[in-house]
Amino acid sequence: MVCRKLSQKRYWDGLPWLGAQEVQADAVKCLMTRQNRLSVFVLDGADDQTERVVAALAVTRDNLAPLDLAMAPEGVLAQCDIRRDRVQGQTPDPGVNDWHEDLVDLTAGKIARLAAAIKDEGEIRRYNLKKVEAAIRQSLDEDFIGAEQINGKLVQSLRKRGIVRSFPARTRRS
Repeated sequence: MVCRKLSQKRYWDGLPWLGAQEVQADAVKCLMTRQNRLSVFVLDGADDQTERVVAALAVTRDNLAPLDLAMAPEGVLAQCDIRRDRVQGQTPDPGVNDWHEDLVDLTAGKIARLAAAIKDEGEIRRYNLKKVEAAIRQSLDEDFIGAEQINGKLVQSLRKRGIVRSFPARTRRS
């Protein structure tokens, strides 16, 4: 599975004037590239991996909020003629960072085909606040993420919710 965080789930929702296989143009905003590269995570499809990605992405934010992911079978990359490059991720979870890749040498046409493939063969998953909290709690409990690595503003919110209690020195698993 190829996994990408979305900035706006509503861009992927169907509209009355869209055809069944079409994606609204604004959905491409969620697939914004940098230097013709797009950051994704490639997972074996296990839910526990997806939960770790949710937690790793959620703790990089300033506030606790729902998180949306586009999920598509890995085969869509070949269908869209998209090449990949293994690049270490930049989250507080080293294991999640190992699942990170950049899609490279992208063109507008490839991005449009990728968006259509996500719509056609993939799914958009919304992780509500409760699920995001549970994912963060599990990653902290299993030492995938250390509380000391979480943004200070977010730590305060997590403390109020009883998710983070202290900053123990510990060794993380990958």
